[in-house]
Amino acid sequence: RSIDLVCHDRDLETLGQMLQANPQLKVGENWDHQPMMEMILRHQPDILKRSPDPTPSWSLATPKTPELARWLMERGMDPNRRTWLGVTMLHRCAAKGDIPVAQVFLDFGADINAIETDSSSTPLGVAARFGKKEMVEWLLSNGADRRLPEDEPWALPLEWARRKNHPDIIPILGVP
Repeated sequence: RSIDLVCHDRDLETLGQMLQANPQLKVGENWDHQPMMEMILRHQPDILKRSPDPTPSWSLATPKTPELARWLMERGMDPNRRTWLGVTMLHRCAAKGDIPVAQVFLDFGADINAIETDSSSTPLGVAARFGKKEMVEWLLSNGADRRLPEDEPWALPLEWARRKNHPDIIPILGVP
C-alpha cells in the first residue's frame, strides 16, 4: 500500500510499521488528524520545521480545529512556513474563511502581510479573491494592509474583489 493511502485510511498501525522501516519516508500534510501527526513526529521530529512538499502547490490543507493548530504550533510548526510558492497557512485559512484557525497562526506570530508568489497576494488578497467577506473584515481588524509598497497593482485585494465580482467586499476594501 502507498503511504498516501495508508494516511488517507488513517491506518496508524501500518503507518507506524512503514515509518519504522523507513523513518525518512515522505509523508503528506496530515493536519486534520492528531494521532497520525503524533506517529509521524515520533519518527520525523523535524517534519514541522521542514518546508512543505511543493505538490500540490496551492493546497488548502490546514488543521481542522484551532486546538489542533495550537498543538502543532506548540510542537514547533513555523507559523510562517511556506510552500515553494510562498503560500502560508494564513493564506490557506484566508481562502477557506477559517478565522478560528487563522487566529491561532496569528497568535503564534504569522505574518499577516506575507505575499505568495503564485498570485502576488497577501492573505487579505486571497480572502478578497475567494469572496470571504468575514475573513476580509477580520484580517483588516487585525492589521492587514490594504496596499503594500511591493504590491503589484493587479494583485491588490481591491482589484481581486473587483475582478472576481465580489461586490459585498469592494466597499470594505475601499479607502478607509
